[in-house]
Amino acid sequence: MAEDHKIIPSIITIVGDSLVLPRQFQQVEFHHTYPYLLAQWLRDQGRPAEVWGSSNAGSTISQLMKRYDEYRTYVGQHPKGIGVVHLGVVDCSPRPIPSWLRRVVGKLPGLLRSPIIKFLHNYRVQLLRYGPGFLLTSHRKFRQTYRQLLDQMRQDFGRVYAVNIIPPGTHFESRSPGVGRKIVEYNAIIAEVVEAAGDIELVDIWSICQEPEALETYVSEHDGHHLSIDGHQRIFEMLVGGRTAGELLHEGLAVQTA
Repeated sequence: MAEDHKIIPSIITIVGDSLVLPRQFQQVEFHHTYPYLLAQWLRDQGRPAEVWGSSNAGSTISQLMKRYDEYRTYVGQHPKGIGVVHLGVVDCSPRPIPSWLRRVVGKLPGLLRSPIIKFLHNYRVQLLRYGPGFLLTSHRKFRQTYRQLLDQMRQDFGRVYAVNIIPPGTHFESRSPGVGRKIVEYNAIIAEVVEAAGDIELVDIWSICQEPEALETYVSEHDGHHLSIDGHQRIFEMLVGGRTAGELLHEGLAVQTA
């Protein structure tokens, strides 16, 4: 029996950290998130769609790459599917101490560990403002892994989007001085890799948030970083971009063979 695109659901896969997830304690429910909105919009247009998430809160791009590499083994390739890469600031947010030292501190006896953690917590802002700031992922490593991730997703889906990193709200920047500057640097890498690929669409939410009052509208007031309900709605609208469901699903480039 021939496959009918009205029966076979389109797969929407999101690779990212906590930005794409619902946050019920911040009044952002699953049905508010842009993956759900996109799938529901396709269903309303008569095109069944399902969201298959490959997201994990607090993960670096290397961890997400490993997770997706395992995930794609089972999910396979979907010429009429949609893939979205949406990373946050895990890779580029400055930390007061390097990751290796953090692991050492974590292994210390509680009597020693507790005062160190308290010191780092109390003086986090000063350490970041006057110290070097340590990153979990270097520029070189981020560029290399981001390119690899996009290349794999281009093989797996007919249409692939790359959502860049949203600017920090005032609260977030005040707690993590320098994070806004790092976001600009890593967004430049994202734009560079997307442009080189040629067939991936950049969802530039960072530029949208430069408009007056946009950041306050699209970013959660609770933490100054995660998407608000309006933020999810705005990204959904950018993904659709005025296209019909048929255009969104059938005008993307065909899945490449490895």
